[in-house]
Amino acid sequence: MHILPREAWLPVMERAYKSLSEEYPVLVIGSQVIYLHTDHAFPSKDIGFLIPEYNPLHAAERVSQAVGLGEVRAEFFRRAENLITHIFVPLEEGLLTVEILSRTHLGPLFEGPLGDQLTLVRKGSLLFRTITLEAYIILQATRPDGPREVDIQRISRIHGHIDWRKVKELAERLPTRLRERFVKFVKTLKEEPR
Repeated sequence: MHILPREAWLPVMERAYKSLSEEYPVLVIGSQVIYLHTDHAFPSKDIGFLIPEYNPLHAAERVSQAVGLGEVRAEFFRRAENLITHIFVPLEEGLLTVEILSRTHLGPLFEGPLGDQLTLVRKGSLLFRTITLEAYIILQATRPDGPREVDIQRISRIHGHIDWRKVKELAERLPTRLRERFVKFVKTLKEEPR
């Protein structure tokens, strides 16, 4: 697994997003949400998009063509109701994965507890559909596999950009078991040096 700098993943994100958004209602939901809201561009191994309904082969072809690949290198699988597509983009710096999900672990994003947290962010000439930074915190805090060390480190570094009152309000919308994950996540964040 390669962790790639902004200089590597940003052009891929822009081209892939532009191409996919011509056909689908795509949202940026990966760690690039942090970049869109704060300009902090952390190294990353992948780019995360959400598209509720999409043709995985067609989406993979669009991304591959947009980033100038001569062939499509992708895998498609389903986890419960989530259709997941990984498009592999070989770069000089290493292999980058463009990941497309049809839903989050909280369910369909447009209908779930974060459905009103969709926003638009302009970066250069592109207008990106994404989620609020606070909704991103909720997604990371409630991951089924628990919070990852990389997420704790990233969020600790952007702590001052986050409206924690809003995060707590969003957490109140969650079922009890997910609120418990959120509380555990916040405790872990407080232990992390800033």
